[in-house]
Amino acid sequence: MKIWYQPIQSLQEHSNCRALLPLFCLLILILCGCGDDENPTQPIQNVLEIKELSITDQPLEVGNTATVTALINYSGDEVDLIYTWKATSGKIFGEASSAAYLAPDRPGTDTITLELTDGFVVEKHSIIVEVVETHSLSIDSGAYWQGEDFTQNLKYQVEVTQLFRPDVKLRYEILQDRAQTGAFLSIHINNTPLVEDMAIGSVRPAEKQIVQGEIDASEVVTTLGRYEIIFTLVVVQAVEQGWQLQDAKLIGAQGAAIRQ
Repeated sequence: MKIWYQPIQSLQEHSNCRALLPLFCLLILILCGCGDDENPTQPIQNVLEIKELSITDQPLEVGNTATVTALINYSGDEVDLIYTWKATSGKIFGEASSAAYLAPDRPGTDTITLELTDGFVVEKHSIIVEVVETHSLSIDSGAYWQGEDFTQNLKYQVEVTQLFRPDVKLRYEILQDRAQTGAFLSIHINNTPLVEDMAIGSVRPAEKQIVQGEIDASEVVTTLGRYEIIFTLVVVQAVEQGWQLQDAKLIGAQGAAIRQ
């Protein structure tokens, strides 16, 4: 009869392996737990609020500038904030809590919007700006230079009753209607030349031409009172309804004008 037996050394090794088994299981659990965290730590979300938008002038005259300022509430570091300013009609410039706004050249309403973000939270706020026609004194509109001479004048007696700004300007718009050649324009206020022999228009234009201009009259129109304004055209060829003064006005003044 054969008797099988296990050496004592083998029994000891088996016992050691059983003792190490819990350690191997623990190691596997640890390694399995080192994967990606299913619930990573979320970034801190700061409080961000645009409390108010304000503008330095309201209403604002066409073509004028103003400063728009944002009042904000932010619990984080304001260095992280990104400002984006937009205007529907006018123009706006700035990348901080204040921006420079340029009103459009036509009256109406304009909307200024600020979008503010710190990379996580986004806030928007808008303000409506009323854009109005500037104070002006209408000199004339729709008047033709007439005559058979090469030099033709439109003369006006202008009574200035109010001045709203020190930098009074003379704005004009001239239409080349039936004239087929250019002309030379001069403008005088109380015999002081503001424009002298400026070439305007073109030869045989394919369509009617409009000449627009705005000149500084502040050195002449300084006080309330009466002024004589003369628009002179030197034409190459005298044509009926050749040139028309579509519009002329003093910007920054009020009063009345009479054509002589």
